[in-house]
Amino acid sequence: MGLAGLGLYTLTLSPGVLPADSGEYQVTGALLGVAHPPGFALYTLLSWLISRTPFAAPATAINWFSAWLAAGALALTSRAIRTWTGSAAAGLAGALMLGMATTFWAQATTAN
Repeated sequence: MGLAGLGLYTLTLSPGVLPADSGEYQVTGALLGVAHPPGFALYTLLSWLISRTPFAAPATAINWFSAWLAAGALALTSRAIRTWTGSAAAGLAGALMLGMATTFWAQATTAN
């Protein structure tokens, strides 16, 4: 489930620097700066590391980092539902509903 989500989010990833908070998190991540409160220090440190990869521009790499985090959330959601219900179909359905939700998808393809 996580790999399928990562593939879909990568195909629709925002390609460059974005306005508002997303752009701020891209810049603070790439430059190891300080964002407005609450700042999310761990996200800034991890996005700084991902921005150093040579395969993409820093802003795109940080957007892709969000896609990785969202894919991980889908995998964990699927696994948790499957564990609680004992049904693989329920786990798949729950993760699909989360992954296809408009707000979740928008947050998965931008730095947030």
